[in-house]
Amino acid sequence: DSGNTVDAVLGVLLALNEVLVDVGPDFTNAQLLERLRNLDFVGVTGRVLFDENGDRLPIMTVEQIVFDPSVTELYVGVAPEVRQVGTYITNLTIVDEWSFYGGSPDPPPDQDLLCDPGRMYVRQNGTCRDCVAGKFTRFAGESACEGCFPGSYNNAERSAGCIPCSVGFAVATEGSTECLACAPGTYNDSPQQSECRECGPGTFSASNASRCELCDRGTYAAGKGNANCTACRAPLTTRDKGSVSGDVCLCDKGTYRSATARGECLPCPGGMECAMGSDEALIPSVIAGDCPITDQERCAIPQAQPHFMTLPSQPLRAFKCLSTSACPGGPPGTCGQLRDSSTVACAWCESGSYEDGGVCYDCAGGLDVVVLVLVMVAGLVGVAVIIFSVNRDFILQSNSMLSVTVICGITLTSIQTMGVFSSLALEWFEPLRSIFKALTLLSFNLESLKLSCFFKPNAETMYLFRQLAAPFVAVSIFVIILLKKKFVKPNLTISTEYINSAGTIFSALYISMTTSCVLPLICYSHPDGSESMLGDASVLCFEAPEHTVTILIGAVSFVFCLLPFMALILFGTLKHGSFLAEATVGRSQGLQAFRFLYFRFQANAFFYGALLMTRSLLICLVPVIIRQDTAFQVCLMGLLLLTANVIQLQLQPWRNKMANCIDGLMTSGMVLFLLCGTVGANFVADKDSIALLGSLVFASFLLTIAAGLAIGIHRRLRPSPWFQWFVCHHKRDGAAQARMMKIVLTRRGQTCFIDSDDLMDLDKLFDIVKTSLEHLVILLTREVLTRPWCAGEIATSTRKGIKITCIEVPGFVHPDEASLQDLANYLDLTSTTLSQYNISFDDVAQAYRRLQTPAVPKITIPDGVIGRAKFHYIAAQLLRKKAPDEVKQEAKPRGLVVSSDPRDDEATAAAGILISKIQEATFAFVPEGVFMLADDPALDSGQLDVASAVVAARAVIVVLSSGSLACHSQLQAIVAGMGRVAREGAAAAEVGLAEQREQHSSKLMSEASSFSIRGPALSPSSTWRSESGGNRGGPA
Repeated sequence: DSGNTVDAVLGVLLALNEVLVDVGPDFTNAQLLERLRNLDFVGVTGRVLFDENGDRLPIMTVEQIVFDPSVTELYVGVAPEVRQVGTYITNLTIVDEWSFYGGSPDPPPDQDLLCDPGRMYVRQNGTCRDCVAGKFTRFAGESACEGCFPGSYNNAERSAGCIPCSVGFAVATEGSTECLACAPGTYNDSPQQSECRECGPGTFSASNASRCELCDRGTYAAGKGNANCTACRAPLTTRDKGSVSGDVCLCDKGTYRSATARGECLPCPGGMECAMGSDEALIPSVIAGDCPITDQERCAIPQAQPHFMTLPSQPLRAFKCLSTSACPGGPPGTCGQLRDSSTVACAWCESGSYEDGGVCYDCAGGLDVVVLVLVMVAGLVGVAVIIFSVNRDFILQSNSMLSVTVICGITLTSIQTMGVFSSLALEWFEPLRSIFKALTLLSFNLESLKLSCFFKPNAETMYLFRQLAAPFVAVSIFVIILLKKKFVKPNLTISTEYINSAGTIFSALYISMTTSCVLPLICYSHPDGSESMLGDASVLCFEAPEHTVTILIGAVSFVFCLLPFMALILFGTLKHGSFLAEATVGRSQGLQAFRFLYFRFQANAFFYGALLMTRSLLICLVPVIIRQDTAFQVCLMGLLLLTANVIQLQLQPWRNKMANCIDGLMTSGMVLFLLCGTVGANFVADKDSIALLGSLVFASFLLTIAAGLAIGIHRRLRPSPWFQWFVCHHKRDGAAQARMMKIVLTRRGQTCFIDSDDLMDLDKLFDIVKTSLEHLVILLTREVLTRPWCAGEIATSTRKGIKITCIEVPGFVHPDEASLQDLANYLDLTSTTLSQYNISFDDVAQAYRRLQTPAVPKITIPDGVIGRAKFHYIAAQLLRKKAPDEVKQEAKPRGLVVSSDPRDDEATAAAGILISKIQEATFAFVPEGVFMLADDPALDSGQLDVASAVVAARAVIVVLSSGSLACHSQLQAIVAGMGRVAREGAAAAEVGLAEQREQHSSKLMSEASSFSIRGPALSPSSTWRSESGGNRGGPA
């Protein structure tokens, strides 16, 4: 076959060569086939030719053919050629079948036959016969078959050998046709064996086993030849495999044999470990020392795991300890070094020792008294320092010192908050556990003061001392303030200074006070479901009488210490407005008493102290309300901290920016601190409670999104507030005029907004123009179009298609085309840029060009309109209504006269604003009304007798503006007023008019103070300088 394959491949290659030479690469299949048919070459198998059908011509060879002697010639060839070998034979015919001895057509052998292995030679007839099953011949020519030896077999005829019996089988007879399987209880571990062996004690075998198996744990086999093992009586088991007797049946690991029901194995109690063979009946012997606990095979009993302990009186009730050093685990009554084994959870140290950092130490003698005294003295000194510091004159305290004080308070609060984390049902790891231990003194844990070295402590006494710490501090504050009044500052007010001092100290220690009060209600659970106080593990919650006593002590402390302080905070928060009002008339005791509550925060966040108290209270109540659900505690604590952080970041309540940043960082750090403790803890979460909290949070999240979208859509569709008018102006040259226009429009029932009310947030300003405006009014003063906010307002209004009206003021000039092409230099962009609000210079230039076209209405004030009438005229033009005559008043004797520079519109507007603020308040004692000189046309024509009007007035207000002392009417008013003061001053000394004027002026200033107008008290001649804004030019 391989030769034919080679010739076929060679033929194809030869045909390809010929067709490529003759035709080239573009040959056809027919051309290739033609050359294949015409091939003639000598290959591996000989000459290769094909007929007309494409089949290869055959090759015939005749060899060793014996012919009749008369045949002398034979031709043998390959068509179409014939090669002569001898004489050509035309016909060769076999006449008859040949027959040999016995009629066999086969010729007999010339000698004995060599029969194949597995057969035997039968000489009688010269034949080979197959060996039967069970017998064999190994070599050729053998004359007899022999049987298989014991331990071997064959099951087929004509076999040349036998098959050894495999392991687990055997046969003892010769010539077997099969091996027999070993019976149960016997085995054979070697091949070609004649018999099986018995299994020994502790083992067994099934049928045809190659080896014996050890009895499993919980079973045994007592004799030999076991087909199976006997099971121990349930629920007993054996220590190991291969047990040979039922006497070794024991309780399994994790269970123990009951002392009463000996046939029962009970589950090992929680917090305990039960070795194999643990027996309750052996506990008394182990406690008495008669049975060494180290002999686990003979004296195994249930023992406490590390971090747990059992009392000798309750050896099967495990109590969870607060540290592994206190409870290393072991037989009943096993505690750490110097620990009292008679107390639950090894909570107390032995008599004559004290606890520090979870480890008990021997008391060091008299040195402890010195340490205790030094601590108390240091505490009193610290309280005194705080009292003197927080009651210093607030004016003398620098902002940097205030920042340091606030940051210290934030840090202390954060540290105490992290101390609350130790109350959660978490297994804290190092170094967190050591950090919490270091914070125990802040929560009034007095054990670190070695009090147990002075007397034999108990739970009630130690908790009582802990609760007395706050009253002791309160009394110390009072005593120190009394001493300060007697020896340092005799004129101090005790109540004011006491409230401020106690409020400062107890605000810093509020979390510790709260935690201490609710400590009896913070419990952790033991494996059997009972609970111990976290502050004193020896007290079983709601079980021991000591717990009832501590709850009563905590309740008394809450009612008489914590609750009054909380009420004080709420009282101060609610009375803030009243105290502020009292301070304006000189009674500032309320503000001074609650300095600790108010002055740390921004004026608009005075209530943040109450929010801090609420946050701290809720944090302290988490381990009380959520008792053992660790995951829920952590989630709720994190939710409280994150909510508080959001509120703090939104309000920015602290007076110092750095304090706000540090507060936010501290809260975020506490959340990370909590997450670290949670990740490293080992607890099982209550999926139902977590699912509930998660669902509530997610629902709140969705509601917040929905509410935000709804509010945004509502504000877009129905913007509120809606302004009918928006006065765009330059604050330096037109602030008072814009304000006066707003007053006039508002009195006519219109809503008006001026941009100087909110120049800090330009984004909000432009949004008002886009969404909440009907008409933009531009007060065209000299530099109004150079202001970026004015440019943004005008460009936005133009793009939105809002109505625009310009009020032209003398001196204003529109920017030329060159300025519009170079707005980067024309606009004053030192404070802000417009690109960040998506307003381009092209938008501004287009809007400015439109202002110069008739498409934008312009209002020009006629020459005959003076004083406040100008603003009423503007309002009338905007509203398309007639201007009122209310400003055309005449000066009346005993009235109030206001003088301003009539040439300065800003001064006129400032005087008009002043009159609008005080007119109603002064009407009670100046019924003649207020007269403004600039409103009288006679002043402009020089016909008004200013001196007579001033002399006849009850009081005169002179508004000083830039250049007003160069104004003739202003000088007349000042000179006439001062002359009247000189004349009436002498007369007042005789008739007591000075006292009456002081009363009138005080009353006027008291009424005017509610409008935040600053200046000297009114007198027959006084001046008032406008301070509403402006850095040059007229009053702003």
